[in-house]
Amino acid sequence: KVTGLTHLEGETVSVVGDGVVLASPNNPAYDDIVVTGGEAVLPAGTYTKVIVGLPFTADGETLDLDPMTTSVRGKPFRIARMGCWLEESRPFYAGNRAPSTDALDLDVLGVVRLTDEAETESAASATFSGFTRNAIPAKWTKGGRIFLRQVDPSPLTVLALVPEGDFPERE
Repeated sequence: KVTGLTHLEGETVSVVGDGVVLASPNNPAYDDIVVTGGEAVLPAGTYTKVIVGLPFTADGETLDLDPMTTSVRGKPFRIARMGCWLEESRPFYAGNRAPSTDALDLDVLGVVRLTDEAETESAASATFSGFTRNAIPAKWTKGGRIFLRQVDPSPLTVLALVPEGDFPERE
């Protein structure tokens, strides 16, 4: 357990232990940890460095695609895959239509996995730098925007996005 958290009394908190997410209230994949009596009880395990804090959600959105020709401007795009260059990042959510402002509304986004390898305990704390390509939930939308959401207390640095999908035909 972690003590000395009276300033977070009664709050549901995000917790990272030795670089591994232990609790993230905005992500249904994790159990909640609530500070009670100035303490947070952690899942079983021994941790050398623990960070406890209030949860937050980080959202990002690309601008509309510029098809370089006026004959397809304003027509719908269907972005079904996304390539991205990342630096020191952890998994996040992405899709081609905006989620609600509710951090738990992840139904229109898909998880962006960073490697094909099975998650091991050591891999769970590792960050990824490089290029990854993922399918994302696709729907025909105007502009071809891509929405990103990080709900965990984890790093995410996006250097470039490469949309792939169905584009309108030229007339």
